[in-house]
Amino acid sequence: MTLLGVERHRKPNPPRRGSALWLSLKRNLPAYVGRRRRPLRRILKPRFFIDPETNSKRLWDLLLIGLVLYTTCIVPYRVCFQVEATGGFAYLENAMDVTFFIDIVLNFITGIQTPSGEISYSFRLITKAYLRGWFVVDFFSTLPFESIAKVLGVNDNAHAALLSTKLLRGLKVLRLFKLARIRRLGKIFTNLEDAVYTNQSLVSLAKLALTMLFIAHLVACLWYAVGRTNSTESWLISITHDPANQPDDVDTLQYVRSVYWAIVTMTTIGYGDIVAHSNNERLMNVAVMAVGVSFFGYVIGTISTLVTNLDVAAARYEERMTLVKEYIISRRMPKYIGNKIRYHFEYFYQNRSVFKETRILYRLPSALRNEMIHHVHTKYVCSIKYFEQCPESLISDIVMAMYPFAVLKDEYVYVEHEIAAHVFFVIKGKLQLVKTVRRAKEDLWLGTMGVGDHFGEVMHTFQAQ
Repeated sequence: MTLLGVERHRKPNPPRRGSALWLSLKRNLPAYVGRRRRPLRRILKPRFFIDPETNSKRLWDLLLIGLVLYTTCIVPYRVCFQVEATGGFAYLENAMDVTFFIDIVLNFITGIQTPSGEISYSFRLITKAYLRGWFVVDFFSTLPFESIAKVLGVNDNAHAALLSTKLLRGLKVLRLFKLARIRRLGKIFTNLEDAVYTNQSLVSLAKLALTMLFIAHLVACLWYAVGRTNSTESWLISITHDPANQPDDVDTLQYVRSVYWAIVTMTTIGYGDIVAHSNNERLMNVAVMAVGVSFFGYVIGTISTLVTNLDVAAARYEERMTLVKEYIISRRMPKYIGNKIRYHFEYFYQNRSVFKETRILYRLPSALRNEMIHHVHTKYVCSIKYFEQCPESLISDIVMAMYPFAVLKDEYVYVEHEIAAHVFFVIKGKLQLVKTVRRAKEDLWLGTMGVGDHFGEVMHTFQAQ
């Protein structure tokens, strides 16, 4: 049998009808529905401005996440491996530049949140904040360096051709400036985390995995670029001369080999199958190993912490049940009493939050607290008959004072001459009211209570009235 116990009660109001009932409702309305919350001062959105909290803005942010991830992965690869976009990829990347330019324009008409928590649509305030913030980075990371490089790369004059070749290489390297777009990920991820509630440990693990893959990708591209700087002595030349490598796979598998080298060097000291041959490669090898040792230690520590916090409620439950078992052992309880104590606390912690829920609830406005309590405890509230005639504020007060209480079969909740200091609401199982009769083999059955019934102090108060 499962009960919900409550330590306090309120006397029921006498029934009222007509004008007396209406006057009572008007007088007690703040207590029934909670005090009115202070309205948030929200300025009316102008016609051509964008609300940053709408679903369309979040969908736009999701699109930008995909484009930023593509940019941060493909730009280092194209610059270091000297692979140009052709065909559909060229049109795609040009469309991406246009999309980021549109986003710059939209930032000038998207409302911003002021320090007071208001959403402001003042064009002057938005422009001032954006120009002082990330406008310069967004603007230069959106410039079409590929198109400029193609225009400067065509010239018939030999001297001008040489100059344009140098500019061409410089402009290709400047494409790395587009990596500054990665800063958008942090801001967009923060906005999405506010919109979607999920386990924060899983989100942190996903961020950590993306960070690890991105760093390995950057290191792989740099490793290949360093190998290309020396045409006579480098790890690329040694792989070319290796008879185990097929002639037709030297160019296609360079990226795979580079990523392989980056991961094994950052996580370990490498296996020795791909080694440095020039001084530049040795210097980079040392730098990657130094960074890899620190990063590897940070990753291992972070992952262990996040895995531990994946289910905080389960961890706290196990911790508290361990304390209960240790207490039973230290007090040398008989086995049947220890099992009852353990069963009680198991049910208590499984049906009541292991977090300090009362602190959270009392800091909420009354209307929001009532809404939260009804959402969390709706199955209990709907099953208790006593709550059918109670106002929401009274139900919330009673529910906040409740705690789970489980009784095994053939056990007593109250016995004769015991003070009924609590109120019990039956939410599962049945209980019987019996009277012990002397010289009788069995107790005298007086009645049965089921789900939705209540007994205890309030019941005695009703009988007295």
